Amino acid sequence: MLDREAITTRIAEIRRRRSFLEDFIGVEYEEFAPSAPLDPALEYYAALNHIQVALQACIDIAKHIIAVKNFERPKEIRDSFSILSRHKIISKDLAEKFMRATSVRNILVHGYEDIDPRKIHSIIQNDLPDLERFVDEIGEYLKKEGGEENV
Repeated sequence: MLDREAITTRIAEIRRRRSFLEDFIGVEYEEFAPSAPLDPALEYYAALNHIQVALQACIDIAKHIIAVKNFERPKEIRDSFSILSRHKIISKDLAEKFMRATSVRNILVHGYEDIDPRKIHSIIQNDLPDLERFVDEIGEYLKKEGGEENV
């Protein structure tokens, strides 16, 4: 059975993190990114954390639904979103966006490579609406599954 409380808690976290990131919309790149690798630009590093946590919450929701519904297991974390799409829980284009976003999350979590501040700036300027789309599509799925609560 879906743990609606766990899902709505993560949705609240996605919205909270998105709200923090919205403060950076319209901020020029030069004002946003650290000017040197050791520059203590706290806002920039806070933004990295907000992106990471919001994406992780999306992954957690996807993994929970997959496990509870006994869908095929993802080979990689990113595959969780294509599985949700195949089962008509989220749209295909949104799944593709989150599959790419998972790569950003992996870089943030595991430090596979240096983080490109321009990429992070671009995500904040252009991709935040995708978080709300994810929340909306999950909310629609929860309604279809027999719940009327708003997410």
